[in-house]
Amino acid sequence: MGMNKKGFSFIELVVVMGVIGVSLPVLFAIFFGVANQQVKIQRLSEVKRQGDYVLNVMETIIRSEAKNIFQTYSAPTFSNERCAATGSSYQSSSGTNFYFKDKSGNEFRFYILSDKIASESSKLTSTRELTTSNVRISDFVISCTRNNIGTPALVTIAFGVDYNTASTRVEETTAVLHYQTSIKLRN
Repeated sequence: MGMNKKGFSFIELVVVMGVIGVSLPVLFAIFFGVANQQVKIQRLSEVKRQGDYVLNVMETIIRSEAKNIFQTYSAPTFSNERCAATGSSYQSSSGTNFYFKDKSGNEFRFYILSDKIASESSKLTSTRELTTSNVRISDFVISCTRNNIGTPALVTIAFGVDYNTASTRVEETTAVLHYQTSIKLRN
């Protein structure tokens, strides 16, 4: 009669442990790579969502409400009106000193407030932030030009949006999405 062996030999156990030891790091690397990509996609989606929203709000309000552009908020006069003359242009890198006047004579503006785009109006009692703390706004520029006295001023808005992360690790940073639009004021 032959011996009936049950169980694994030492060599078989060593081989199985070796295969597991090689396979686990590969599986963990794949898992963490997929997880990092999901985080990047989520962050980029948030950046795009907020950038699209801000651009849409600013464009809609300026297109429907803005009549003139002034340098000062209180008591705007023709002497501080911007882009009123032929060949004139004006630019503000933070939105400060760039006020719109609507058809009713109320002033409003868009500007940078702690890495966020904010709006302010003489009709409202408080400043309204258009972006959340999840994103940072960079390179915000608002400008106007007028080529001919018979044509309305052209307002150009440009800014960059990226995810607000404190990490300096390259794999955790997201790309900056750049937005730009031009809006003709109504005569």
